[in-house]
Parts: sequence; C-alpha cells; structure tokens
Amino acid sequence: MISPVNPSRAYEYGSREHYKHVFEDYIAELSDLGVDPDAMLLGMMDAIIEMIEYHEGAIARYLSFSSKIKQLLLDDYDEPTAQDVGLTDS
Repeated sequence: MISPVNPSRAYEYGSREHYKHVFEDYIAELSDLGVDPDAMLLGMMDAIIEMIEYHEGAIARYLSFSSKIKQLLLDDYDEPTAQDVGLTDS
C-alpha cells in the first residue's frame, strides 16, 4: 500500500501538491537543448494506451476468475481445488 503522506514532505499522496512534484521533473526536461516536446506528448499518449490495454486485460482476467468462482458455487463443490478453478493443468 502506498503511504498517504510522503515522510520527507508534508503533502498527501494523490494531492495537487503531490502531482506538482511528480510533473516537475518532466517539465524541467523541456528546458534541455534537443528535447522534443512532441516526443514527450507522444510518449505520454503511448503510456496511456498501454495502461488502458493492461487494465482491459486485467478486467478480462477478473471476469474470468469471477465466472469460475460463480460456477463452483453453482456446482456446489464441497472444497474446490486449484484444478477445479483452472489454476493447474492436472
């Protein structure tokens, strides 16, 4: 679990102040010679797309697992095994 307060600073995780500090390093890079701001924006878009794909996959895995649990409950197993829920091949 992420601590709600950074011990070295007095701001809360997820607060406006927190994100100000998160973005300072990225914005500071724009002052360097040869840094392409378009590359930074495109990199941010790539990260967003990858996170969406990851979370869509996670949702699919959660739904699949949930279906297996529901099926086990409907089948009225006494004690489901790892094999029953598809966690092992044998």
